[in-house]
Amino acid sequence: MEELIAIKAAEEALLNVGTTEKGGDNQGDHIAKYLKTVNLDEGFAWCAAFVKYRFIEAAKKLKKKMPKSFMDLSGWTPEWAAWAKKEKRWITVQEARDNPELLKKGYLGLFYSNRRGRIYHIGVVIISNENGVQMVEGNTGPETDIVSANGDGVYIKNRKWINFGTFGGFIKMY
Repeated sequence: MEELIAIKAAEEALLNVGTTEKGGDNQGDHIAKYLKTVNLDEGFAWCAAFVKYRFIEAAKKLKKKMPKSFMDLSGWTPEWAAWAKKEKRWITVQEARDNPELLKKGYLGLFYSNRRGRIYHIGVVIISNENGVQMVEGNTGPETDIVSANGDGVYIKNRKWINFGTFGGFIKMY
C-alpha cells in the first residue's frame, strides 16, 4: 500500500467528522454507503466499513487500487487484526507507547475488549505522542472517557494508550 493513499484516507476521514446516523441505530445514507464496502446493509456496526470506504475512495481519487487482500476485508474487526499480523503490518500497543513515532498518519488503531475477548473497534490515526493517539473513528460517540463502538457518528477522538486494551494495536498502512 502506498503512503499517499493512507494520508489521503486520513485527510478525507477528517472531512467526515460530524457525519451522524439518520433514522435509527446504524442507519442513514452515509452509513449505507460505508457498509456497502463490506457487503452489509444498514443496521450493522460500521466502524470498519468507514475505514475501508475511506481507503477505497482515497485510492480512487489518486487513481490507484487497493490490494486484493485489503479489498477482501469484512466489517468484522478481529479479521483486520488477523490480516495485519499475517501481512506483518501489526504494531503492538506497547511498541507504539515505547516509540510513538512508529505511528503515522493514516495507520489504523484497533481496540481490544477483555470482556468481549476480541478486537471490537477501529479508527484512523491522525497523530500520536507520548500520551496516546488522536484518531478519527466512525460509529462512535462524543464521549471522551470511554471507547464506544456503537455511537452515532464520526468523531475525532484523543485516545490514551490504555484505551486500546491488552491486545489492541495498530496496522501499518504503508
